[in-house]
Amino acid sequence: MKKSSTHTNKIKRGLKLMLMALALFLFTGINKVKAQSPYCDPYYTYNCSQYYMSINALEISQGSTTLYSRSHTSGGLNGCTASSGYYTLWSSSSMFTLKANGTYKFGFTTGPTYSVNVGIWIDLNGDKDFADANEMLPVPACVYGTGNVQAGTSSLTYYNVKIPAGITPGVTRMRIRSNYYYSTCWNSGDNGCTSLYYGEAEDFTITLASDPNDAGISAITAPMCSPKLKATISNYGNNDINPVQVGWSVNGSLQTSNSYSSTIAKNGGTADITLTPDYNFVDGTVYTVKVFTYSPNNTTDPDKTNDTLVSKFKYIGPAGTPTTYDTKRCGPGKTMMKATTPFQSDSVTWYNDSIAGSVVGKGKNCMSPQLYLGVNKFWAQSFKMSAPSSLINAMNGNTILSGSAAYNGTMVDITPNTDIVIDSFVIHLYYSTPGSTSEVWYRTGSYSGHENSSSGWTKVQDGVMRVDASGAKYFGYIKLNELALKKGQTYGFYITCTSTTGNDLYANYGNATISNSDLSVYGGSFIYGQFASNGVYAPYNPDLGTYYRTSTCPSNRVPIKITVNPAPNGAAFTKSTPFQTTQPNTNGFIGNPDIVAESDQLTYELQPPTGYSNSGHGSTWLTLTPVVKSKNGTDIPSGSIWTWTAPSGSTPGKLIFKPTKSMTDTLYVVSMQLKDLGPYYCDSTINRYIFVAPRPNPDFKFNQPVCDGDAVLFDNLSTISTGGLKYRWDMGTGNAADTSDAYSLVFTFPTYGVYNVTLKTTSLPYGYVESKTISVVVTEIPKIGFKVLNACENVPITFNNTTTIGA
Repeated sequence: MKKSSTHTNKIKRGLKLMLMALALFLFTGINKVKAQSPYCDPYYTYNCSQYYMSINALEISQGSTTLYSRSHTSGGLNGCTASSGYYTLWSSSSMFTLKANGTYKFGFTTGPTYSVNVGIWIDLNGDKDFADANEMLPVPACVYGTGNVQAGTSSLTYYNVKIPAGITPGVTRMRIRSNYYYSTCWNSGDNGCTSLYYGEAEDFTITLASDPNDAGISAITAPMCSPKLKATISNYGNNDINPVQVGWSVNGSLQTSNSYSSTIAKNGGTADITLTPDYNFVDGTVYTVKVFTYSPNNTTDPDKTNDTLVSKFKYIGPAGTPTTYDTKRCGPGKTMMKATTPFQSDSVTWYNDSIAGSVVGKGKNCMSPQLYLGVNKFWAQSFKMSAPSSLINAMNGNTILSGSAAYNGTMVDITPNTDIVIDSFVIHLYYSTPGSTSEVWYRTGSYSGHENSSSGWTKVQDGVMRVDASGAKYFGYIKLNELALKKGQTYGFYITCTSTTGNDLYANYGNATISNSDLSVYGGSFIYGQFASNGVYAPYNPDLGTYYRTSTCPSNRVPIKITVNPAPNGAAFTKSTPFQTTQPNTNGFIGNPDIVAESDQLTYELQPPTGYSNSGHGSTWLTLTPVVKSKNGTDIPSGSIWTWTAPSGSTPGKLIFKPTKSMTDTLYVVSMQLKDLGPYYCDSTINRYIFVAPRPNPDFKFNQPVCDGDAVLFDNLSTISTGGLKYRWDMGTGNAADTSDAYSLVFTFPTYGVYNVTLKTTSLPYGYVESKTISVVVTEIPKIGFKVLNACENVPITFNNTTTIGA
């Protein structure tokens, strides 16, 4: 692992603060006042005067009524003093009343230097502790590393605090605690007694109250996929309620009142009611719904402030049942599946089963899987798709994996809370390299224990990321093809940079969960090398964002029937004789065409379709005249270049192909249609690809005349239109050593005479051989000689020529 940033000053400051406080604790005496028994002691190591992490100003109000208030002091100690230590009980008598299900505004300040987290506890059932369900209030929520009340300000931070409905009326205790913002947050079930280092605790004696017959609407469930509107009735009073009346309006228009006539238990009991009759909600329309209670136990409700609840929502109606269109095709393969929906915004998913099964396609027009002879069935289901949403973490990772352009990846788990479709991911990249490549794999079930093998994983992306810069950071966006995930199922994801155009990605040490109402992302691990071929490093949670849409309100599944009828399949052009080629093992496909050169002949016989015979040609099946085209679409007419003879009796059809020189370096396709003459009347087409390869043109020259003993330069002039050549010289001496593979060469003949020099050229890659032979005359050099006969003065001298030469 490589760290790409330093430790924060916050950690250093926290350590320094703790060391200073320890010194004060050792060398100063501190008076510590404990909580009034039988309530537990909210112990602090240091009192509230140290570092001023107190509850300074405090205000509690409802509407225009202030129940409790004290002002802010610059010293930050209005809530406690050094003499009171870390705890204050403000009164043993009730100071104010809080009502069940009432919402109150609590405002706080703290000291001048360090922010704090403030928490509230209420003994709801009067059993002298804060350990029961809901007695630690969820608001204000603790925020680790930031605090929920900021230091250095006299402005109050306000929170709307709701008192739970399930209370025991009477005098009881409320506790408020402060805690250093960089200390671990309280657990949700904390009992108000946890020992802390810094801050203070204050207890207030209060009265919890409820009316005898007090009902109200505590929740409205917006209708989705059907017009059923549900509301939750809560009993805030201290009598059981039966009956209670429920009124409601839609966009200000009153609807028919409902009566709920089952018993709702006192002190927080609840009941759900479906309001009738159904309202005619219109898909995609925004509505404001108001629901209210009245006449609990056929009497007047004393507290009307909690009777009514208002909800605003956009109605999502049921997806329309799709209409599918059965179809037929000839022969196995694939075909288009088509569905229409009543609502244009609905999406369609195709399955291979009427109830469960796997997704085989998406879209109203979708290519089918591979089809087989007979009836193939699939099912279309419509869904409502939400607007695009995202879940993105802080993207503040400080660790990369290798810093190299390799398989640097991560694994995480994703659990949807509703059916979703994932459209893309974004990761925080180390390099800004354009065109960085990635792979995405997923599996049903957690990734844990499956980091080292691709078994059980399915690859859903392999390609190029879009790399964007934001400030000094680089992000890679990885698009997927609408990956559908089911509600409640955990899926493991493996997201990795690849070595094609490599990159690296950021993460933070430790496991982490990020979630919203739609999904949770948990993990993870660094995966070095493809499927951890170089190791797993855990725990490291990646900088990751997930872009998705929710999939809701599914329709019934509707079948589509695709009938695959037999077609004249299995026919083929097969090699016959003569088949003049240098490449006898070709299959005639476009990637491996048959090879022929000018003037050579390829001969094919037609293999009849499966289940048909040559003798049935013209009665059960038929061939049309082949069509021969060049790669660029030029038609080649039949005649001297190619001929076709249809099957007759037991004799198969025959195709002869004999190209000319002008056709060299061109790919040709021979296509022929075959027709079934009943009962299905299906057609099929067969193809054979042929490439006309070039022949070499060997040539060479040499200096003339050639005399015995001369070193002769043989200059290679050979050519070929495409491809390459290799060479073989034979100097015609009869000596095997007098050969060469050189392009050009210099050669001295062993003696005078006539030599037939041959240059053999072989084309590459097709292996066509052409040769050229030229006779080289090596002339003998004469042996010069003469004789002189001596004579006397004035007598002529005789010169006799004795020069000789061979035949």
